[in-house]
Amino acid sequence: MKGFTLKEILLLSASVGFLMIWVGEIISGRVNWRESYFWLMFSVFTLLGFQYYKNQRVMREKSQTPPAPEGKPRKKK
Repeated sequence: MKGFTLKEILLLSASVGFLMIWVGEIISGRVNWRESYFWLMFSVFTLLGFQYYKNQRVMREKSQTPPAPEGKPRKKK
């Protein structure tokens, strides 16, 4: 996870964790779909939060970097 901030790592980990809890509850058969739906929504919500913060960081980094130098002009023969 090179280049991710702590907030992004935590959100991505939480998303995977909530998804694992949801799958575990569905597979175990202890609860039905309606009773465990909120775990899936927590997973989707944290995944969207991860994407939002990652895109904000990338846009901020793009705006701070200087533009790439243009190539050398070709000499005319």
